[in-house]
Amino acid sequence: MRHILDKYHAAAKQQGVRIVHCCGFDSIPSDLGTCLVVDHLNRLGKKAASVTTLFGKISGSASGGTIESILNQLGNEPWKDQKAAAHPYSLNPPSSRQGSTTDQLLPKYNKDQGCWTCPFIMSSVNTRIVRRSAALQSSLYGENFKYNEALKAGSFIGAAFVSLATGLGAAAALVPPLRFLIRKVVPKPGQGPSKKVQEAGFWSATVSARSQAAAGEQPVLVKAHIADPARDPGYWSTSRMLLEAAICLAQQTEEAKLIGLQPSGVLTPASALGMLLVDRLRRAGFKFDITGGTSS
Repeated sequence: MRHILDKYHAAAKQQGVRIVHCCGFDSIPSDLGTCLVVDHLNRLGKKAASVTTLFGKISGSASGGTIESILNQLGNEPWKDQKAAAHPYSLNPPSSRQGSTTDQLLPKYNKDQGCWTCPFIMSSVNTRIVRRSAALQSSLYGENFKYNEALKAGSFIGAAFVSLATGLGAAAALVPPLRFLIRKVVPKPGQGPSKKVQEAGFWSATVSARSQAAAGEQPVLVKAHIADPARDPGYWSTSRMLLEAAICLAQQTEEAKLIGLQPSGVLTPASALGMLLVDRLRRAGFKFDITGGTSS
């Protein structure tokens, strides 16, 4: 996305064109889940200080093409570009590339959701998308907005094991001989889950948001449940998300303008389509539900 931003963002702005990236499982749940809780806080007269998305149970199988894309990027992308992409705010406008947020690499206990967590393999993309959404709509998300995401784990031992496996896997993919061996055991491009696996698939996540609070004031804690209970994430769920995003982009332009969404440029699902797409996905069977809001 960084290459498309650099090459086409200015031209798209000038010509009134919207180019919307990451409209599948990578990164609709993260971006629109955050949009949902931020919108809820706005309705309460609050701004979000921080949001965390924790992915829960996920049933499905990786696409060989997706795996090959990752391996190809690690093998062929210039090191300077990989280093730039690793910056937590790499997709933000230059004026908003700041903050203390870093990617989670180790086990961590999440107090708001009461569970151990570990790194989520897709967070290196999802987090950048959400932070770009926040930067493009700073009046909604609030100043110094922080976003992180991870994977729920049943215990500290489970979180430690996944953290170690994720780190070793990522390191191995950077080494050409090991990358060659990885290609021997993972699905090949064109291969993917069977129809049976796809039909039995599902995914879910919990989003928690804390509001900004003045000195002596307790922040408001809002939680949301987002899920697709009837589709695997990589194929059927992603296909439906892409379909609904495309229809929303084509048919609801005037509505998007009326509610102040971004009218042009290289955008994210939340900044271009926002709650309009959330509503469409709800009608398509996805879960985007606020589950609680309390002073914490």
